Amino acid sequence: MQKEIQNKIYNELVNIVPKNVLSIKNKAKSWTYGYNEKYNFVVISKTGQIENIINISGLNIALPKAPKSFIKRSEKKRRAILGSNRNS
Repeated sequence: MQKEIQNKIYNELVNIVPKNVLSIKNKAKSWTYGYNEKYNFVVISKTGQIENIINISGLNIALPKAPKSFIKRSEKKRRAILGSNRNS
């Protein structure tokens, strides 16, 4: 158990920001990019929303909230590209 904790590159921090503050600021998208003195972490979210806070070598980093959907490439174009590479 002790070795597992020591071998992790990062640790996830919990309860750094109260849940009500987190939800209010995420809804308003008001987290500013850069260092936040009040909560002692660096925000790397350009959308103004954060989800997780991790610690890497003593640096607290607020990770951006994951998007709800991703842009997906068309299957027809993908098959055409893959098919043309195989014929070469």
